[in-house]
Amino acid sequence: MCDNCSYLIIIVHVAVVAVTKLREHWDETNSKVMQRKTQLDAMLSDSQRYEAKRQEVEAWLGRMETRLERMGAVGHTADVLEAQLREQKSYHAELHQYKHHIELFNQLTQKLIAVYQQDDTSRVKKMTETINQRYNNLNTR
Repeated sequence: MCDNCSYLIIIVHVAVVAVTKLREHWDETNSKVMQRKTQLDAMLSDSQRYEAKRQEVEAWLGRMETRLERMGAVGHTADVLEAQLREQKSYHAELHQYKHHIELFNQLTQKLIAVYQQDDTSRVKKMTETINQRYNNLNTR
């Protein structure tokens, strides 16, 4: 009977050790999952800010590209030339004023890339490059 008691005590001890290790592993895994959830929640918030700013900037770029296309050829009369000059000045003034929004958008991009280095940010980089190229094209025309 005493051998059976010793055997049962050993079995119970092994089971307790196994359950303890399993609980420690569960706690560690749960902690990592919760950390990742917190990170993903922050990423979602940052991504939503980025997306809202991207949509705002793209809408503005579209309006400015349309405005540029409507400017047409250089006029031949003084009145037409004066009107075109005013439009050009207004156009370039708006480009200059909006530069701050482009810079903010680029800062949001850099934050996403820096903070979420372990995640795929290639799409964000590509969209930002496209927006910067469109803005630069408006400035060089």
